[in-house]
Amino acid sequence: MAGDRVLGGLLQDVRASLDGEGAEPPAEADRPGLERLAPDLAEIGLFGLLATIAGAPDPTDEVFLEVRRRIEDRVRAGLREEGVTEAEAALLPELLRLYAERKGSRGPDLLRKLVANAIFEFYELKEHGLFVDDVSRIFDLYRSGGGTGDDIRAFFRALMALSSETARFMLGLFPGQMPLIFRIGQRAAERKEIDAALDEFAPAVVQKRLFAVVKSLLQKEKRFRLACIVWARLHGIALGREHLDRLEPVLAVKDTKELVKRALETAPARERWLQFRRARAADVAALEGVL
Repeated sequence: MAGDRVLGGLLQDVRASLDGEGAEPPAEADRPGLERLAPDLAEIGLFGLLATIAGAPDPTDEVFLEVRRRIEDRVRAGLREEGVTEAEAALLPELLRLYAERKGSRGPDLLRKLVANAIFEFYELKEHGLFVDDVSRIFDLYRSGGGTGDDIRAFFRALMALSSETARFMLGLFPGQMPLIFRIGQRAAERKEIDAALDEFAPAVVQKRLFAVVKSLLQKEKRFRLACIVWARLHGIALGREHLDRLEPVLAVKDTKELVKRALETAPARERWLQFRRARAADVAALEGVL
């Protein structure tokens, strides 16, 4: 159901507007854009939405391939050590498959760690006070934020795992969480206890808090900014901090009116990126499958 997805609430707002159920009926000139927006949102997810409304440059192969080349080199080196010579000329999807198969039951986990290390080193994240584990945590955001794993509560749990400060802030948006917030501050709360805190809230209740959380984390949580930037660059978009700063005015806490307006204004940029992504679908799917 749409309400279970990360962008489920926004999708419902768009569809309600099209059905005339919103606070204001859409202008006739906006209706074609709204009709295109709903399926686009289902395809691009939250990170794709943020990247395409932030005013970043159009995607390029130079950006799309930058870290992929590092990953390819790492995977080839690992396969070479295993005596796998056919990998020398293989493309990325085949390289990833060979590596995971060669490593046996632990192959997917080892491949995920290899990719995390490649990203960590390529973007010199140590210089920003980050660790390889932080890259693994943003992979969890990608898993729960789109595709078959798209689930609003799982996404919020992954966000809360970024840092104890983020967990305390997010839980403060829900009633009855003060004892747990205190225990997190005392480092006395277990991860499973923090994750379970969202179980009592329906997906729609969590969804209503999405953009309030996104707006705050873009300002306060460097790991979330990293997630946005790395996701965009893996999809060919040279997104930077200056682009993320432009999002604040459209991320209203109480409604999605300005966000939808911005999405309609940037529809041509979104369509260019979707065409770019679809033309490289096999490569995109192979790496997303690892993350």
